[in-house]
Amino acid sequence: VKWYLSIDEKKLIQTYEDQVKFIIDEMTKIPHVSARRDFPSEAGQPMPRAEIIFDEKALGITRDEILNKLREGKPSIELPAAGPNSIFVNPQTLEPGQEMIITDRLKEILY
Repeated sequence: VKWYLSIDEKKLIQTYEDQVKFIIDEMTKIPHVSARRDFPSEAGQPMPRAEIIFDEKALGITRDEILNKLREGKPSIELPAAGPNSIFVNPQTLEPGQEMIITDRLKEILY
């Protein structure tokens, strides 16, 4: 309880917003990939997350193949599927800096 009460909520939400913005900025540099801020979460939490959308036909790889490569790679990364051709990155599950690891791995897979 003490830990929860000590959290600076505004600072925490800004950290989440910064992570989502970083992911969107990095992913939209990749051809045939788009990204957007999704809000609120599916549970109705007032927290942002990034949705990364893949043009599977143009990329020559499906969302599920991308998720498998993330899972099987080093480091192993587990992300949830979103729509039929997209994934979510939820900053609530990340430590600061892990958004860079995720975008680097996605770049390795998609380039």
